[in-house]
Amino acid sequence: MAQTFRQVLYNTLLTNIDNTLMATQSSTATLENCLPAMDYLLGVFEEAKVKYRDDPFMASRVNSAWSKLDKYYTKTNDSTAYIAALVLDPRMKWEYITSTWQPEWIPDAKALVAKLWKKYHPTSDPTSDPTSDPNSDPNSDLTNKRPLNAFTTWKQQKSGRRADHTDEYFRYIREPPIPHDHIKQGGACSWWLEERQQRLYPNLSKMALDILTVPAMSAAPERLFSSAKITISDRRNRLHSDTTEAIECLKSWRKIQTIRLESGLESGLELD
Repeated sequence: MAQTFRQVLYNTLLTNIDNTLMATQSSTATLENCLPAMDYLLGVFEEAKVKYRDDPFMASRVNSAWSKLDKYYTKTNDSTAYIAALVLDPRMKWEYITSTWQPEWIPDAKALVAKLWKKYHPTSDPTSDPTSDPNSDPNSDLTNKRPLNAFTTWKQQKSGRRADHTDEYFRYIREPPIPHDHIKQGGACSWWLEERQQRLYPNLSKMALDILTVPAMSAAPERLFSSAKITISDRRNRLHSDTTEAIECLKSWRKIQTIRLESGLESGLELD
């Protein structure tokens, strides 16, 4: 009876792990899914540590799994991309992090994302530093300690609107997260590829697409290496890297069937 009960508990934990893995293995599951998946599983194991602390069989296994997951969760600190991916998901933004993380972790995380944004922020744009208060107006007379009057107040308001218009990152994060059902099939990337986002956030959209096209798991890149090995056969061992890349892109596009071939190519071209 005890063995059956333990097996049920064990299978429950394995089901939670399997469900999480399946959700992060799809073609649309990209980097923004990594931290939420780890947060969820860490929560599952932390509850299990308390629930099964008096069961030597379960406790040892739960503690071992929690320790391994926590090790890899800590390694995500080595790259800003994990945090930026969450922030650049219009369904999440900073709300997910502020509601999940410890408060003392958040200022450093915001500084890292602002530093990454500087690499995409146009240097010729005379806006304020992204790490400063986005509501401040560096060109206002208030900065120069002059008393405000009707004109200077009007000028400050206009300058504030201009800064708000030009700083894409702060304008983006000030907007509330959008509902999940407003995202088309394809995840956060599909939202950033929309014409409206491309027009409103020309530089931030580049940063978002650079980060949000990174797959959440390594399964897809591993399959690509296997596919490339088939492409570069013994009789094709002198294929140039550019040619190999083009062939693999065509094979991938043919599978997802969302890319139209140009008229100069035959639609019945065999790529396998």
